Amino acid sequence: MQYSVFVVQNSPRVLRNIQAEIDMRYKKLFQKTDSIVIFPVCIGCKGKIIRYGYAKHDIEDVVYFA
Repeated sequence: MQYSVFVVQNSPRVLRNIQAEIDMRYKKLFQKTDSIVIFPVCIGCKGKIIRYGYAKHDIEDVVYFA
């Protein structure tokens, strides 16, 4: 069993495209144990997310100087 979480920080249009792709391509391939769950997170809740490890720094802007 595997649980994966993907964070999509983009526009409502991108989310609609992802949902359309799931409906058109993947939904028909689901077995009884397969599922996709989409959790919208409001702006207020985004500030309450607790991150550890790499995820803690994943949201920070990074600037590289060469």
